[in-house]
Amino acid sequence: MSNLQITLLSVALLMSAATTCLHVILGGRGIAKPLMQSGLEREMKNTLYFCWHFATLVLIVMTCAFAVPFFHSNWRELVGAASLLAGLIAAWNIAFVLTARLPFKELPQWILFVGIALPGSASLFV
Repeated sequence: MSNLQITLLSVALLMSAATTCLHVILGGRGIAKPLMQSGLEREMKNTLYFCWHFATLVLIVMTCAFAVPFFHSNWRELVGAASLLAGLIAAWNIAFVLTARLPFKELPQWILFVGIALPGSASLFV
């Protein structure tokens, strides 16, 4: 790997790890805990809680994918898949905000995912 690839992959890894930590810590306090204490029906509450944990697993796997290049020479497919996933999540977030006519500050997660997708993708082309 070139020094530029190492730098780009390090940025993608750090952004992914930071996003995972923000999701678990702030999302746990601000989303998951209030969700479970809400008056929603049991099935809906548990489905949404499952989705929150599913997002946690996706973020962990994405972070691991960006760590692989530092330990294994076959990394391009994993980094490509993780970068694509981050880009698709960002695009979906932006599309949702626009179609629901929400202010971007209400769902700003796209910024984090763009910050993962761009360096991850760029590392494949340098």
